[in-house]
Amino acid sequence: MKKRKLMIICGVVAVVLQITAICHAVPVFVDTVAADFDSLLGGLAYALDDEMISDFSGGNLLATIISQSFTDGAGSFLYLYQLKNTGTVDTEVITRFTASPYASAGNSISLGYLTANIPTAFTAGDQAPLYGDVDALSGPTVGFNFSVGIPYYGIPDSYIVPGESSLVLYVQSNLGPGIIVGNITNGGVHTGEVYGPVPEPATICLLGIGGLLLRRRKSAFTLFPNHCLRATPIVMVLSQRETMERCRPFLVK
Repeated sequence: MKKRKLMIICGVVAVVLQITAICHAVPVFVDTVAADFDSLLGGLAYALDDEMISDFSGGNLLATIISQSFTDGAGSFLYLYQLKNTGTVDTEVITRFTASPYASAGNSISLGYLTANIPTAFTAGDQAPLYGDVDALSGPTVGFNFSVGIPYYGIPDSYIVPGESSLVLYVQSNLGPGIIVGNITNGGVHTGEVYGPVPEPATICLLGIGGLLLRRRKSAFTLFPNHCLRATPIVMVLSQRETMERCRPFLVK
């Protein structure tokens, strides 16, 4: 009984600490690396699914994002994105793309854009991102920035005007694909669905139950196996019913 109470308390503390850390999240700038698609994932990448084309239009902005996931079959994954500004209003330019919650994203994340052997669902594109960023705690969130340049320092404009598209953006991860939220910024923010990494079921189980414990003093849950106890950022909130269904295989009677 004492061990059970200790485990429950540890779960609650872990969730509270994660929430506190998220409130103090600060994005970290990341260099975007130009790459040949065939050099990523050891040259073994193959598509896990067909490309998804999502509408990100809003106001005067007309835009889409193509996303697709790949793997090497050995536990590594690659996510590709291409932004397209299909509008006609010159003032409606795209300056930023973010995706969240980007599970497992950290300061050492590998992200960049493709320059050769681009998969058939995409085009070569027009604009490379000026830089990337990652916020490992808030979201987590991965971002690509297409900013106004600084001519004095030889930095060209990289924003995406109507009729242009981004180069194909890539992010590498060790988690498999699911549906996450993408955002395009053009002064406002426009949201849609894209492919991205999602947590493993055991991790979702721990975080979901931790959230329920914050709302309920008493719980019918029993102890977790050690492999369920993983410290990862909170990426979703599950209902009580969803939590029970997802966690049933991991509970110890």
